[in-house]
Amino acid sequence: MMRMNTKILGFTISLAVLFLTACTMTPGGPGDGPVGDPEELPRTASGEVDVDAIKEADDASQCVKTTIGPCPCNQGGQPIAINERYLELFQEENSGRERAVCPQVVLCTDAEPTLENGSCTLNT
Repeated sequence: MMRMNTKILGFTISLAVLFLTACTMTPGGPGDGPVGDPEELPRTASGEVDVDAIKEADDASQCVKTTIGPCPCNQGGQPIAINERYLELFQEENSGRERAVCPQVVLCTDAEPTLENGSCTLNT
């Protein structure tokens, strides 16, 4: 009887994990984008990060504020609004630049991320 209960418990846990995984996946951006968190940043033909693609969103709540490059906005980093799905990958891409010299130029803004025509932007 104990062996049967263990099998049922294992099966129940497996179903719960599958259910939770399915519930946490979010639809991709406009068009045929991937479902869930992306594994890599979209790139242009030249290999650069496709900034237009990482700004695409369906709702303003998907937009977050970050900076371009390894420097924070109070040290020359340019503020930008992107889809939150790409935030972690975008920050990893930018932080990998060793020995960056950040100028003491403040580019911080109070602008909040918003959505305009399907693209994340900072309201001004």
